[in-house]
Amino acid sequence: MKTIKRIVFLLTAIALLIGCVPMGFASTTDWTYKINNGKVRITGYTGTATEVVIPDELDGMVVFAIAGSAFAGTNINKLTIPSSVETMNTNPSYVESSKKSALYGMTHLETLIFEEGTVVI
Repeated sequence: MKTIKRIVFLLTAIALLIGCVPMGFASTTDWTYKINNGKVRITGYTGTATEVVIPDELDGMVVFAIAGSAFAGTNINKLTIPSSVETMNTNPSYVESSKKSALYGMTHLETLIFEEGTVVI
């Protein structure tokens, strides 16, 4: 009887722990980027998460910019931009320009969050 109680307890604990682990969030390997003067410009996202928080740093370097079309074709519906980001390609006339908006092609985006302290981009 004690063995059954222990097994039930362990299974319950494991189920609770699994439920507390955030699923589907971006990892540090899900990014493509270029380095400019020791800072990172994100050029793409290769992950599958639908809720994405852009990291403040990648490989120990500050993420300071997001390139045009960086998230095009992704399934992201919630994107959080850190306060370290100083610039995004936000050209509203991307149709007439060769440079597209950083958010161009994000057909699933519902929520865009700028972390506190984000400077005007």
